[in-house]
Amino acid sequence: MSGKSEPQDWSLASREKRPSPLGSTLFVGLRAADAVLQYSLLRQGWAADAVRSLGGVAVPTVGAGPLGLTPYGALLSVLAVGTSFKHVVWQLSISEQEMKPAAAIAIASFNTVLTVANTLLSAWALVSAAPTDLPASASISEVILSSPSLIAGLGLFTLGLTTELYAEFQRKRFKSQPENQGKPYGGGLWSLATNINYGGYTLWRTGYAMAAGGPIWGLVIGAFFFYDFTSRAIPILDRYCTNKPAPQRPDKDDYYSLLLAQPLASTSPTNFSPPAAPDSAPSSPTSPRRDSSILFGTPLAGPSAARRRAGYGEEVGSIGGLERPREPENCCMSGCVNCVWDAYREEVEAWATRRREAARAAQAIQGEEEAERIKAKEMRGRGRRMVGGVAGNKTGRDADGDDEGALFEGVPVGIREFMATEKRLRERRERADRQEC
Repeated sequence: MSGKSEPQDWSLASREKRPSPLGSTLFVGLRAADAVLQYSLLRQGWAADAVRSLGGVAVPTVGAGPLGLTPYGALLSVLAVGTSFKHVVWQLSISEQEMKPAAAIAIASFNTVLTVANTLLSAWALVSAAPTDLPASASISEVILSSPSLIAGLGLFTLGLTTELYAEFQRKRFKSQPENQGKPYGGGLWSLATNINYGGYTLWRTGYAMAAGGPIWGLVIGAFFFYDFTSRAIPILDRYCTNKPAPQRPDKDDYYSLLLAQPLASTSPTNFSPPAAPDSAPSSPTSPRRDSSILFGTPLAGPSAARRRAGYGEEVGSIGGLERPREPENCCMSGCVNCVWDAYREEVEAWATRRREAARAAQAIQGEEEAERIKAKEMRGRGRRMVGGVAGNKTGRDADGDDEGALFEGVPVGIREFMATEKRLRERRERADRQEC
């Protein structure tokens, strides 16, 4: 089973964005040398000599015009300088990709071969776009207007080179914004075509070839680059964009971007002296409760600590070891299977049971008066525990009786519902286990 092969990038171009001083210098030097080479081929008459050596009729390029060339030769030299200038500007001001030395040599050599071919064909009278019926003293404007191929070629060259450079600078300006990193640009000239830069390159290459070797050579070069871009360059670019990992950047409105956009004002450091260590260790002994507060955090914001800071008693209902269990202060609010509030509910229910049993025992031993005294003291203690905006017992019923809502009246309603739900689920599981047995 044979599949369609992936196009290969003969230019050896890298997609990595990093500085490449050696490759960039080599590429810029080779492209600048190409303009000097084309001028030498025309000024020294090497191009005409090559045509004559092959049996062709040569177009004179050496004359008394600008730079010692004929007007047509001067135009061809300007076009060669334009191609080199475009590549140098692209490498130094636009491209952010690494230019490896091998790629610099390959790309520069390919362009030099094309410009040398244009120069040689411009000196061959059979295909050259140079006018043949003008005197040697004709001006540049007269030369241009007398050759339709030259007019079309110069127009396409100017349009294509301007389009490519302007489009590249538009994209460069868009990419320079931090919020646009990794995003495709579709504005400006890029709104006309996805690969408008390739279209501009094809136009100016076609125009240069037409101004040098006539319309047939221009069409050949235009068709070559159209095929190369559609079958190689664009598929390679699409494959790179498809496989490129998405940039891991935060949204523009997130906390870190806001910090970068609006940094905090700098403040001068202050001299801070830590408090002196006590001469002796604290006299209060350690306890499991104290150790847990160290492990799970300070209880300064807990409900029990708030009641203690308000000045209420610690030993509420401590007669006969009937101290009411304290509300937990180390709940992580993560929905644990064995939540500390479940344990608190069981402890409070067990405490209420023991308290009722103690009241009944006191009633049997000491009579009704002692039982009421115990109940009154417990009610006063529970009233003192209702602080921080939580009201006392407004139902008028015994909070330690069978009314579970009154028993947990000081607990936030959300926690109460959570404990009630967990209790029902546990009872349901226990009933199911008994039925299975």
